[in-house]
Amino acid sequence: MRSLVRSLLLFALLATLEVHAQLHASDSRSAFTKAIATSRIFGFMEIFRNSGLPEQMLHGDVTLVIPVDTSFYALAPTTYQRLLAPASRELAVAYIQAHVIKGTFTLNQLASGKAQTLGGQPVVLKPAAAGQPTTLGGRKVLLANQAGATGVFHLIDGFLVLP
Repeated sequence: MRSLVRSLLLFALLATLEVHAQLHASDSRSAFTKAIATSRIFGFMEIFRNSGLPEQMLHGDVTLVIPVDTSFYALAPTTYQRLLAPASRELAVAYIQAHVIKGTFTLNQLASGKAQTLGGQPVVLKPAAAGQPTTLGGRKVLLANQAGATGVFHLIDGFLVLP
């Protein structure tokens, strides 16, 4: 009986060490790949697919400011459908470019006010004040400074530019 308990304890210790090693291993995923794993950006992904832009564009040295899925509830259904229509690729491209910044920027770095999206819009950060959330382009930041091996992403509760 004692050897069974020792074996179980040893197994538990080895399993714990394995989990610890996996948690602290270097993560080679891009910020875009990590953002997909949050399962909160389905709408953004659908529009990206419709845009026809190369996926590599989102895996490089970029900052992604991604509206979470609940942001799309505020849109009229026809607006969302238009973003997904094959005939509206230019609109989808403009939407995606309005949420991507060339270079890697944390929220602190965005406070300088010098960053702009690929669509040419300035990105304005308003740091949190007493009782107020941090906002990016007037939208509440829900998740910030999520770095990948390349790039960084921030999730917001709306759109930097309405589609």
